[in-house]
Amino acid sequence: MTKILTDEQIACYNDNGFLFPFELCSLEQAAALHAKFDDMETTLGEEPQKRFRVKAHLPFPWLCDLISHPRLLDAVEDLIGPNILCWGASFFTKKAHDP
Repeated sequence: MTKILTDEQIACYNDNGFLFPFELCSLEQAAALHAKFDDMETTLGEEPQKRFRVKAHLPFPWLCDLISHPRLLDAVEDLIGPNILCWGASFFTKKAHDP
């Protein structure tokens, strides 16, 4: 029995290798995360992928909270089972209007 995903969502993942769309948080929560990312980028003075190629979640508690969000973990568990480990996280940014 799945925790949050429908049979159709799981089939879509199995067919395509990704699941989209998936609502993880509210618009307000997403806006707060976006603001934290923008603040981090301003503080760094460069794009984060230049400095944090691996394990980017370690210096940023807000990112660690995001990758361990219960709703995200429930969805991942529906797809691969309960033995879940985030080995690493990195940034891949694409600015608005970039080709």
